[in-house]
Amino acid sequence: MRLWCHEITRVFGDRLINNQDAMWLIETVKECTRADLGQQFDSLCRHLDTDKNGKVETLDEYRGLLFGDIFTPYGVPDRPYQEIMDKNKLNEAAEKILKEYNRYSEVPMNLVLFSFAIEHLLRIGRILKQPGGHAMLIGVGGSGRQSLTKLASKTAEIETYQIEIKKTYGMNEFREDIKKLMRIVGVKGKMTSFIVTDNSIKEESFLEDINNILNTGEVPNIFNVEERAEVMDALRPVAKDQDRCPDGSP
Repeated sequence: MRLWCHEITRVFGDRLINNQDAMWLIETVKECTRADLGQQFDSLCRHLDTDKNGKVETLDEYRGLLFGDIFTPYGVPDRPYQEIMDKNKLNEAAEKILKEYNRYSEVPMNLVLFSFAIEHLLRIGRILKQPGGHAMLIGVGGSGRQSLTKLASKTAEIETYQIEIKKTYGMNEFREDIKKLMRIVGVKGKMTSFIVTDNSIKEESFLEDINNILNTGEVPNIFNVEERAEVMDALRPVAKDQDRCPDGSP
């Protein structure tokens, strides 16, 4: 039941932009827990009651309802999604993940993992576990959006891909980067996080391609005839092995 309450918060609550709406969601979850699950939320989540008044009634208290796979050691493929009730243990796990990241990274990150940062790390990690998971991270420059995404990706053993913007960068260069990304993901089969910042959008037409990737997984007519043939040749044995296309047709 607590997992259900948590997932409602992630799916709907993370999209809300002010405290008034967030409080409305909390009250709605509490009412649904009572009416549909037959449980009193305050009793179900008594460990969140920091001021010990018998009620979970503030945003800060409700924020303590957390699930994630952060306790699984770095590099272990089987990462169970479990409830996090010990904040000290959570902080230690996050620091350990950052230390491991910096040990193997060519560009170490000097991050301060305060409570909100760790919560965002868990949110991003949850999204990355979902097929086609994607998120828009909103915040001021230097707030750690890219760093936390890279850290969450590395924890899940997912590569990161980011375009490098230069003075002469335009639509043609962007399309080449997208094709390179698609070959990494689709031909080589490597799980990849594609990080796009607001500074990367030099032309509004970039957004149309990104929108197509999010909606359909492809950009229409991005590959010419020769490139399509190369992709099909590379994928044909894979398709046969997976019994997706026994006759090897396009």
